[in-house]
Amino acid sequence: MHRYALAIVCCALVSLWAVAAPVITGGFAPNRVYQVGEDDTASIALSGTGEDGPVEARWISRGNTDTAWQTIATAADGEWSGTLEGVPVGGPYTLVLRQGEGEDQRAIFGDIYCGDLWVLAGQSNMQGVGNNLAVTPPHPRVMVFAKNDEWRIAEEPLHRLAESPDVVHNRREQLEESPAPAVDVTGWTKGAGLGLAFATAVTEATGRPIGLIACAHGGTSMEQWDPAKRDEGGASLYGSMYRRVQLVGGEVTGLLWYQGESDANADAAPLYKDKFQAFIEAVRSDFNAPDLPFYYVQIGRFTNPNDSIHWDQVQHAQYELAAEMDAVEVVSAIDLALDDRIHIDTKGLQTLGHRFAMLALTNVYNANIVGSAPRLHTITRGEAPYGRYYRLTFDVPNGALTAPGLVHGFTIHDADGTQQVFKQEVDPDDLKSILLWVMQYMDDTTLHYGYGYDPVCTVVDTSGLSMPAFGPIPLPTE
Repeated sequence: MHRYALAIVCCALVSLWAVAAPVITGGFAPNRVYQVGEDDTASIALSGTGEDGPVEARWISRGNTDTAWQTIATAADGEWSGTLEGVPVGGPYTLVLRQGEGEDQRAIFGDIYCGDLWVLAGQSNMQGVGNNLAVTPPHPRVMVFAKNDEWRIAEEPLHRLAESPDVVHNRREQLEESPAPAVDVTGWTKGAGLGLAFATAVTEATGRPIGLIACAHGGTSMEQWDPAKRDEGGASLYGSMYRRVQLVGGEVTGLLWYQGESDANADAAPLYKDKFQAFIEAVRSDFNAPDLPFYYVQIGRFTNPNDSIHWDQVQHAQYELAAEMDAVEVVSAIDLALDDRIHIDTKGLQTLGHRFAMLALTNVYNANIVGSAPRLHTITRGEAPYGRYYRLTFDVPNGALTAPGLVHGFTIHDADGTQQVFKQEVDPDDLKSILLWVMQYMDDTTLHYGYGYDPVCTVVDTSGLSMPAFGPIPLPTE
């Protein structure tokens, strides 16, 4: 009798063990945003351990707790992997897994989201060096894949380089602790960026969760972002970005870029346009997304008294490239204030985030809010009873040109560098044209907008998009 009772107990224990709840070892992280596809659903790849046999999963939310179970895998030798299909855009969701019918055979994991992933890359103005004053607050639908390869609610500063396991971001990692400790940002006075403002504007307009992948690093050049270094992984900027995108599934909705200041020199500026184009093409190839939306900020102002020719050269390359590549857009920072000699202030970074959001809402989310920034179309000469002028006609998808106060930012240069314009204004009879009044026409002259390191530029369209800097553009001779 004693042996019989013991056998019953042993069988019960084996039976209970056989239907214990499965364990997830890969594919899940709290606060993670999973990229949805064209049908606005995500496929969530999971792996784990459990007793041999079927593994079932489902997602539930506060408003929907009765979704169907899916058999996603069959465990063998104690391991399993499979995919939960058709999880709709939204969240937070809770994942529930089971290997049996009883409540005690279920494992619960949450919170996760399904939405859109956007990469933040470039140098310091993307990393975020704005003063931590009146920063964009956290939003319950905006998460960040932080530098430490962990998901969390997005909160300034987004980029915390000392958390990174990648030596390209954190050389201390080679010498000291592994993994890097979490960074305490209490008391930081700098670190505000544009990514959180962008994501907040998009999720407020669409209701879609947004996941930001923080990849920027201050003071970096196009050479350091060389796509040829992809397979160096965390030892290179491009390799680190590529590695981290693969960690979150390998697919993203788009990429936001702010870089170019480090290339505004005699050696790098002449090569910038070709290198930047090659970079965009490499990103699209490596992310297997030939039409990936790629939006970038044109470098803005720099209160440097030295010769600005190479600064202008990078700006003009950025101006041209947006017109030459599909699904590539540029936003201007030339009209925004600084928090130091070269870094856009916190309010200006929030403005850039909103400018990016307007483009994304139109081009990605079909909101039909805004088109591209104003772009020069034609230049003609004209004369009136009270003087001569050049008429600059622009493509202005968003209504009309305007400026707070006086129009500023246009200059005309001859071989001696002389600036010829004495008055500039929006044509009252054609709000897509600027009139530049001059004392006389001269041969061999060129036009700039935003010439030099620290210009005053005031022209925007009626949606608030600033006119990008450009030039030199040859002026007509007749």
